[in-house]
Amino acid sequence: MVASYFSSLFAVLFQDFADKQPILMDFGSCGSLLQSISDRRQVMNIVENAAEHTTMPYRPPELFEGGVRAGDADLDYRKVDVWSLGCTFFAMLYGASPSEAEFTTSGRNMGKLRVVECSQLKVIGPVPTPPLGSPAANWYSASTQQLIDFMLTQDRHQRPELNQVLKRVEQLIREMGGVIEPEVSHRRANNYQDNVADDDGIALLSTNRLL
Repeated sequence: MVASYFSSLFAVLFQDFADKQPILMDFGSCGSLLQSISDRRQVMNIVENAAEHTTMPYRPPELFEGGVRAGDADLDYRKVDVWSLGCTFFAMLYGASPSEAEFTTSGRNMGKLRVVECSQLKVIGPVPTPPLGSPAANWYSASTQQLIDFMLTQDRHQRPELNQVLKRVEQLIREMGGVIEPEVSHRRANNYQDNVADDDGIALLSTNRLL
């Protein structure tokens, strides 16, 4: 959360969220926050760039071949980061990204996670959950699972923005008995809007993303 909030605060985007990497140091290359998809060449560039610079188990559906088509609405890399953040959160909870995780559904090891090979079919499939009745099914609250599902919305147009995710996180913290200082929450929201919208100073970075 800190890394992704940092990226919005300074209006830069990390496209390689992975639990194995020091995210804030992963400044491989940069480009525009919004990518036009007006022709086939741009579509191919998006796919090839993602294959070269992103970690497959943390890559959203729109960055795979067939994920976008020429003439589609611009690709918003901020939504890409929300997906990757959801994968990272899942991996923090269970030990692997959702596209390389399977849970044993029966026997003595019911609910045990198995790490499997990531594929595009796994990415566009449902988010895996521990089977009911297994110990792992009771590790986390329904609200926590809903937060993961919220971030891993397949449709990029329906996927939430980071500010919406932060609000859900704050709600979850309150449900668990935690306290969010009102001025902190308000400042986060204002910083997110102001830094993305401004044209001066640090907002010069708002035209950049980090791969």
